[in-house]
Amino acid sequence: MFTSAIMQSFSYPSTIEGYAFDLDGTLTGVADLTYPAGILENDLILVVLNTTENGATAWATPSGYTELHEENGVGIITAVQYKIADGTETGVESFSSTGNGRKAAIMLVIRGANVAAPINDWSLFVDPAPAAFPGDYEVSDVTTTVSGCRGIVFALSAANGAPTMTLVPMTGYTHIVDAGNGTLVHAFSSTLDDMGGTGTYGGTVNWDNGGGSNTAIHNYFLAIAPA
Repeated sequence: MFTSAIMQSFSYPSTIEGYAFDLDGTLTGVADLTYPAGILENDLILVVLNTTENGATAWATPSGYTELHEENGVGIITAVQYKIADGTETGVESFSSTGNGRKAAIMLVIRGANVAAPINDWSLFVDPAPAAFPGDYEVSDVTTTVSGCRGIVFALSAANGAPTMTLVPMTGYTHIVDAGNGTLVHAFSSTLDDMGGTGTYGGTVNWDNGGGSNTAIHNYFLAIAPA
């Protein structure tokens, strides 16, 4: 199951031009993401991947993509991958894992990022056994070295037996897209238009798993450098 959309509500320093997400409750081990229409050369394509463990040990990296980080944790295995578009991206891009696991994945298309060094800084917060729900969970600090970075948070989790899963973004951040059915893996993306000047940024998100037992939380925080 997937959907895509075009978004042009942000103006500075970069724009979210489109997104796609995929959720699969079966044990296929593959995330199929359909490229949004209108991708241009030098757009930054950013993908976050989340799978239940179930034998999966690694996310493959499709041709042309770079893996920023993979976290092989207890309960979920997550990764962030990205590429600079050549402008010919259409159709479906498949991201596979080496084992079988339910998964949730999000793709963002960002225009106006620095092509040579799009990710100015990034961080990851891991909680392998969260206990309190609802509860606040850290988004670890990033320290920017250029002004005007866009802040992006990918909050990833998994839960068993939860009828709903919701997340309150970090203060000042706007929800972009989420993928998840509440009882399995979940991925949530939010963004801040302009982090401001150089400095250190961080905060918390509030996870509510709807009453089920949560297996893990991975919160990624990226500072996207403007062109």
